[in-house]
Amino acid sequence: MKKKKSDIVFYLICTIATVVSVRLLIVSDDIETILVSIGVLLFFGVGGICYYVLDRKGNEKIRQEKVITITYKRGKMIALLLTSFSFMFVFYLMLPFNHLFDDLNTYTPVLGYIIGTIGVLFSGLGFTLSIVRLIKPSFIMQLSDEGILFPDGLKKQMFIAWKEVAAILISDKYFSVYLKNPDLYPVNKVVNFINKKVTGTNINIPRDSINYNIEQLKNFIENKSDFTGEIVEV
Repeated sequence: MKKKKSDIVFYLICTIATVVSVRLLIVSDDIETILVSIGVLLFFGVGGICYYVLDRKGNEKIRQEKVITITYKRGKMIALLLTSFSFMFVFYLMLPFNHLFDDLNTYTPVLGYIIGTIGVLFSGLGFTLSIVRLIKPSFIMQLSDEGILFPDGLKKQMFIAWKEVAAILISDKYFSVYLKNPDLYPVNKVVNFINKKVTGTNINIPRDSINYNIEQLKNFIENKSDFTGEIVEV
């Protein structure tokens, strides 16, 4: 399978970070530099290898099961990873024991602890989420010979058989699924209201989130014998 540009960028970052950390471990005798280098080596070196192995297994599993799994784009997760890490590092520096703002008269240790701690926790949550989704991507939808599988809340899934799909609308912004019986797919009332106002259905997948060729997706659906609806492109 051909590697995506986001994968190439990710592996390039891992390689550069690994080389730099190994170099620092060899030439540095400062304990803080050594600890940071070990952390970077473990994260980017070992993490990159684990990601590569899990990614290969995941792709092989998809090919064996003859399903199309739409996951969050890795490029977005990598961007979230780097952004969250940057913010987490900045908020960490704001903690009073780092003495970053000692020269500012308006700075108080209490405020530093509050802002720094909250910032580290929230950015750390985004950092952790991006790692989890890179290692084990959560799917947006999964298409098989039987129908479409959607996530429906935390650790829940909702299956829609092809015979229940009335139509699929593919626009510049959304991949929308219209059901013969919309109550088959209950969702949060707020999400339901917003989605129906936008496209008329409560099942909308943003096009920029679909990491799959749309034409191949259409062909896959059209070849399903149970699918009696229509596919419309606008």
